[in-house]
Amino acid sequence: MTWLRDGQPRGRPQFKIVDIYRFFVSVGYAVLSKRLLHFRKIVSLADKSRKSAPPAGSVSIESLAALVRIFDWLRPFAFKKTDECFLYCWALSRFLGKYGIYPSWVFAVQEQPFAAHCWLQHESYVLTDIPFNLRRMTPILVI
Repeated sequence: MTWLRDGQPRGRPQFKIVDIYRFFVSVGYAVLSKRLLHFRKIVSLADKSRKSAPPAGSVSIESLAALVRIFDWLRPFAFKKTDECFLYCWALSRFLGKYGIYPSWVFAVQEQPFAAHCWLQHESYVLTDIPFNLRRMTPILVI
C-alpha cells in the first residue's frame, strides 16, 4: 500500500466554487445519512455506487490526489478527522463520486487492543490514512 498524498504539495490547493459546493453537499449528505440511516443501508448505498462505477484504471492518480487534497483542505470547515473515520470516508466517497471516482471502502479490525477502523483505497493507494497506521489492521469488509 502507498499513501496517495505522499510527495504531494502542501498548502491551499487550486479549487473552484463547484468543488466547495460538492464538498458541503457531500458532507451534509454523509452527516444526515449517518444520523438517519442504519449502517447496513449506508454500506448498501456505497456498494450500489461502486457497482455503477467506471473501471478503476480510467482514474488519473494525479486527479484523484488533487481532489483528496481539496477535500482535506476544506474538511476543518465541516468536521474533525480525528475519530471520525466512518463519517470522513462516507463524505469523501460521496465527494469523489461527484467526479465519477468510486474508491474501495475498507473496514478492518485490530485484535489487541481491539479497534475498528475504515479507510478509502484506490488500487494500492490509501486515500484517507497513512499505510503505517494500517499495518496491524485486518480487513473484514471491502466495498
